[in-house]
Amino acid sequence: MFDIEWYLSKYQDVKISGTDPIIHYIEHGSKEGRLPNPLFQTHWYLDRYPEVRSLGENPLAHYIRHGVDQGLQPHPLFDTAWYARRYSEAARGGLHPLAHFLRYAVDGSVDPNPVFGTGAYLTRHPDLGQTRVNPLAHYAATDMNFCAKAETARAGRPGTSGREILYIDSYHPRFKADSGSLDALNFLRIFINLGFKITFIAAAEFFEQNPHREHIENMGVDCIDYYKFISVEDYIEKNGTLFDIFFLSRVHCGGNYYKHARKAAPEAKIIFNTVDLHHLREEREARLTKDRLALNRSYWTREREYYLSRMCDATIVVSSAESKIIGDNVKGANVRMIPLLRDLTGRGRPFAERDGVGFIGGYRHSPNVDALLYLLTEIWPLVTAINDRLTLYVMGADLPESFKERADRNVVYAGYVDDMAEALGTLRVTTAPLRYGAGAKGKLVSSLLHGVPCVATPVAAEGLDLVPGQDVLVADDPAAFAELICRLHNDQALWERVSRSGYAHASRLHDINRGYDLMQSLLESIGLSRDAKSGSGGGWPCREPPSARGSRARNAALASLPEHR
Repeated sequence: MFDIEWYLSKYQDVKISGTDPIIHYIEHGSKEGRLPNPLFQTHWYLDRYPEVRSLGENPLAHYIRHGVDQGLQPHPLFDTAWYARRYSEAARGGLHPLAHFLRYAVDGSVDPNPVFGTGAYLTRHPDLGQTRVNPLAHYAATDMNFCAKAETARAGRPGTSGREILYIDSYHPRFKADSGSLDALNFLRIFINLGFKITFIAAAEFFEQNPHREHIENMGVDCIDYYKFISVEDYIEKNGTLFDIFFLSRVHCGGNYYKHARKAAPEAKIIFNTVDLHHLREEREARLTKDRLALNRSYWTREREYYLSRMCDATIVVSSAESKIIGDNVKGANVRMIPLLRDLTGRGRPFAERDGVGFIGGYRHSPNVDALLYLLTEIWPLVTAINDRLTLYVMGADLPESFKERADRNVVYAGYVDDMAEALGTLRVTTAPLRYGAGAKGKLVSSLLHGVPCVATPVAAEGLDLVPGQDVLVADDPAAFAELICRLHNDQALWERVSRSGYAHASRLHDINRGYDLMQSLLESIGLSRDAKSGSGGGWPCREPPSARGSRARNAALASLPEHR
């Protein structure tokens, strides 16, 4: 059950270190997800049986002790219960079913499940009989990958353009959870409506069974994980030539795979989606906290972002400010400004039917946590001193428990809100007191697109081309910020003016229908015209001519996809 020779061959670092492989596996390997033999998939076992993870027991030891009695599977293709029934002599000989299979499968005399014939497989691969390689392990390491390639390579499939995109981001986008997820979902919508076939890798969750992947799979997106491939690099190496475009999101995530993509598919186009300029956010945070080491790291990030902008075929930024930064510092880069894109819903309820102040954010994003602390400690006490009847509603996913333990006056910690459109429809004012950050702020865009005026800091409002005092109210110190919140909440004439102007500006800039034109323009700039692939694919289909944008046909096409407001 523990194959010493195989373990040392697979994990060269253990071999080089001279560490006893069994001791290494017990003390370190099992915790790192390493495999004790080619057919015990550690991560898969823990994902399939989460109660084992909660016990904290070595997964192989758990399987040996309890696997037969409970019918647990060590691998997607090995059926322990079926094997124990089929080969009862294994138990009589004192062998665990998997140990029995590992010993005798090399001769083709035993099968791992009712539909995999090891004898037939050895007939197809006669060289395996000489190498004594386990047939199922060989299939899992090679033919499964070939099957995945065949499943993925669907060029010319009806309803697609024949073009394929590999989209690499950090996490699977969370439905209705945060602005970054909403942006990723909307990019997926655009690519689907332009006829592309999409494969998605969440690099930070590659070794996890994540429930959020189901939503984008239901949209028609293929998700890749460790069940079939050793790593992201392994997948790119084996399948890179299938893709016409690599869409790499975030400098520290998708950006890590630029060289792998370029090496595996030299002819493919690579798009760097900054999401925001991370170095700008990191530098601002470092200067705010006076952290010299973090400041130095931000300079490294800056050089990496400039490098990717220079080397990739196109770079996406979300604001005019960041477009200028890249344009000024990376001469010749193909920089494309695609703003945050949203579905338009209208301004909603009138002034009299609204009440309260809101703060919205995804709290895995550190600028939002800092902004909320700043709001609660520096600004909100000044607000309640002016108007003690106002209530602050704190909304958004992943709100830390420490906030809920606070005793702030007139503050309701709503946390995750399933219907953000409905929540925004009841608020009169939102706040965006960010002290650092970069890119464009989804909380501000969403607020304006629901007719809710916002009081923001200069950092929060930057890059959106908003006119202070007309489209948004801006303040950079707590007293002024608190005064504007109270004034906007009570002054109906001011509220109406800012609400109308902010909505008009945001709807012109952030309507998702603009995204199709902007993305088509980007693709054409890197040599992927709509007519580029003739024949069965015919290039990517344009749902309608640009002049008819917003027509019934486009609306019907959009309506066929899930809405992510």
